Amino acid sequence: FLAYQAKDITADGHVNPHSMCTVKYLPAWYQCLKGDPIKGAHMVYDLQAPSHPRPGHPGTVRSLDAGYCFAAGHCNNTRVTANTTLQEAEAMCNDIYGSDWKGLNFNHVTGRKTDEVGHRNAFAQLACAMGNWHCDVVYCREFYCEDTYWVKKFGYKAVYGAEPPLEDQV
Repeated sequence: FLAYQAKDITADGHVNPHSMCTVKYLPAWYQCLKGDPIKGAHMVYDLQAPSHPRPGHPGTVRSLDAGYCFAAGHCNNTRVTANTTLQEAEAMCNDIYGSDWKGLNFNHVTGRKTDEVGHRNAFAQLACAMGNWHCDVVYCREFYCEDTYWVKKFGYKAVYGAEPPLEDQV
């Protein structure tokens, strides 16, 4: 596994959807890559079932996802649509991150936070390398970007220089 983790995902400098073959999200990403990102988003959301024992709690994984969505700029993204192709997404990754996402491997995200703001977000860059970046954008918009709970909790991350809300405001 460690050898796989250290191997560059984008050996030829282009997205590599084959890097997803060992993860539980493969069926969802497949739906997205074959042209149905909304169905894929719903499949991912179901996989991210709340992992907290308290009924009604949003769950740790979904909270991480929501923070990522706002911080990575996915909630501000108006270019990605349900019809965005892998090639169009790669071009968008180049526009946003330059070549920073090329040559990444899983070790690049070890110890990094999913909610690093903007172009520094290593998980968004990794999504570019893996070919699921546009799938992430659709997933975010489908479940987090307009949800008042998540907007109140993480919406500030989508605004440069904004401060987090006070705990009693969330």
